[in-house]
Amino acid sequence: MEKIYKIIIADDSSLFLEGLNFIINRNKQFEVIDTCKNGIELINSPFLLKSDIVLSDIEMPEMNGIEAAKRINYLNPNLPLIALTMFLEKVYLRTIVEAGFKGFIYKPKVYIELFDIIDRVLKNQYVFPGYLTL
Repeated sequence: MEKIYKIIIADDSSLFLEGLNFIINRNKQFEVIDTCKNGIELINSPFLLKSDIVLSDIEMPEMNGIEAAKRINYLNPNLPLIALTMFLEKVYLRTIVEAGFKGFIYKPKVYIELFDIIDRVLKNQYVFPGYLTL
């Protein structure tokens, strides 16, 4: 039997969260085990230690994804994190790598790039587009 990878998604947009949850759960190789609306919910998720990968928006209220990733990475540096955002002009490669993210997806391209980037990150590759600046 093939391994089913457990995923947590954090995003403050309920509509985006529902759509991403739906798309991921249609793929039999992955299962969304928790969804969070901000970084505080993410770092306090009871499923965090059971997850294989985390997809997190970097712009969220209460605690952003950068701060949440730093805390998760401190406690569990082997948990792969993928950054999600709509705001390319606010994203700096150095910041997201230092926070512990191993991949990046621009939200308008998420449905095209999602599974390829997840697969590559799960193979311990760093996946960042060339248009991100240091």
